[in-house]
Amino acid sequence: MIDIINNIKETNISAISYPFEKDCIESVSIWMQRSLFDRDDLRFSCDIKFKNGNTEGKHSIKGTSFEDCFLQLKAFVENL
Repeated sequence: MIDIINNIKETNISAISYPFEKDCIESVSIWMQRSLFDRDDLRFSCDIKFKNGNTEGKHSIKGTSFEDCFLQLKAFVENL
């Protein structure tokens, strides 16, 4: 997978631009969902959406709490 990503970065195809860079982040969303059947069942996730020219991408993270999602999100962005 790493080789594929590196090849995309090095390819000079104008229709494809590698979107997974810090400066290509379009939006960040953190979600909390409560189960319809078990009101104590809370689920947390976040999405990071990227856009570079006509190329878009999304990375999703699942967490155990709001804080866990935020910390994973922070670590992901810092390592871009």
